[in-house]
This record gives sequence, structure tokens and C-alpha cells, in this order.
Amino acid sequence: ASGLLQDDLLAFTQRGRPLTVGGQVIGMVGLGNRPGGYTAEEQECAEALAPAIAQALVSWRAQHALR
Repeated sequence: ASGLLQDDLLAFTQRGRPLTVGGQVIGMVGLGNRPGGYTAEEQECAEALAPAIAQALVSWRAQHALR
């Protein structure tokens, strides 16, 4: 009822990657629903960004824990 089709959900989950810090999973990042899919170069770029996203999430959580 959310307006998403089953195919949309599958496309999203097929490109998911856990975000890890110190061997612990702290979240997930995912790409999906791009017409034509993703090239190998685009997938490599997303993989390279994952550690920076994880660190940003850790920083955000730490900042908000102080409030």
C-alpha cells in the first residue's frame, strides 16, 4: 500500500551494503531503481563511499547523543 511495486523493493535490496565500523554493522546503505541499473564503475564508487558514510553516521549519532 506504500506505492512501491515488488520489483522496486527487489531492485533496492539487490544493491544494499552494510555500513561497518570496527567490525560492527551500524547501518545499511542502498541504491536502487535506476533505469538501466548501475555500471561497474558506479558500483565501485558507491563501495568507496561506504566508509565515509559510516563515519558520518557515527559522528551524527555521537553529536545527537550529547543533546
